[in-house]
Amino acid sequence: RLVLWPALISVLVIPQLPRFREATVELQSISIPRLIAGFLLVMASIACYSGLTRAALLEPADRIPHARMYRIQLSTRALANVVPGGNATASALGFRLITQAGASNSGAAFALATAGLYSAVVLNVLFWVALLASIPSQGFDWAMAVTAGVGLSLLIGIGIIAFAITRRDGRMHRLAERIATRVRIDPERITELLHQLRQRFVTLRREPALLGKLTAWSLLQWTFDMAALWTFLAAFDIRLHPIVLVLVFGAANIAAAVPLTPGGIGIIEGVYIAALVQLGFTFQAAALGVAAYRLAHYVFPILTGGLAYLTLRTGPWQLRGVASSSEEERAHGSPG
Repeated sequence: RLVLWPALISVLVIPQLPRFREATVELQSISIPRLIAGFLLVMASIACYSGLTRAALLEPADRIPHARMYRIQLSTRALANVVPGGNATASALGFRLITQAGASNSGAAFALATAGLYSAVVLNVLFWVALLASIPSQGFDWAMAVTAGVGLSLLIGIGIIAFAITRRDGRMHRLAERIATRVRIDPERITELLHQLRQRFVTLRREPALLGKLTAWSLLQWTFDMAALWTFLAAFDIRLHPIVLVLVFGAANIAAAVPLTPGGIGIIEGVYIAALVQLGFTFQAAALGVAAYRLAHYVFPILTGGLAYLTLRTGPWQLRGVASSSEEERAHGSPG
């Protein structure tokens, strides 16, 4: 990763720097109202992901108020955007904050895993639908097909892990116990956590209404996010057909799913700008539109997330060690 990250930046970003200076002339035609709307759409997208995570807290005793969950989500998003491979670190922070807010260990772990899985599944489904819909008019695109294959491979891997957790043959439990022993974690805690996760997966599978609720939150999350990208690009007179928007958006986010850089920085920008230039838009307009979108999606959550984290630690809205719905789990502490 230490080699790939600088290599990607040098290939995708550095060659474009002189052209970024030329792009400043496009600022004269900027649409301020659309930029404001874009920022609001990004925050709405994060709020929907927060709702997705909250909905995945299946037990009533685990439920966390929307406002508190939103502040937790902003805090974890900020950490993910500043640390290489930050998704794992942000998940650990999210787990700690959600349990401190009152959820059980297993409830928090299941909610974080389910939110990430559903979000990835819905994005890949949207990408595949757009890819198939584009074939009659645009023809078959090998680059997009390869991207779709990468996303599908990641989903298959996640699905295999989820399936292994729900099985009763004990293989996953034995593997987890061996790993826990090596990293000096109590194997019994891991076994109990896996047992509770399996129960929640079974519950989720048997409740189609809940599956629909999770799907709706995830669809809203991606819809607001894509609308934000469209709005920022439109502020610089770039307007994309909805199918093209989904394809470009999906390709960039699937490529960024491989945790080579914090928040996908350098990767997402490179994919967006290259795709827009290939579609016939000027580099200047593409660079500024993407830069504005990434400012809202990358830098802005760092600032708001830092403030949100402070409110969780100090002041009248701080987490005050709310009792968990599983006192036995709380007594044993976090599994990580």
